[in-house]
Amino acid sequence: RSIADLAGAAVIDRVHLAEAIQYRRALATR
Repeated sequence: RSIADLAGAAVIDRVHLAEAIQYRRALATR
């Protein structure tokens, strides 16, 4: 794997993590 692939995967993981946190907050505020 190239460094660009690893960096891209890290960005995607971070985006998914942020979405998961927002989703959890949305469920918690119900």
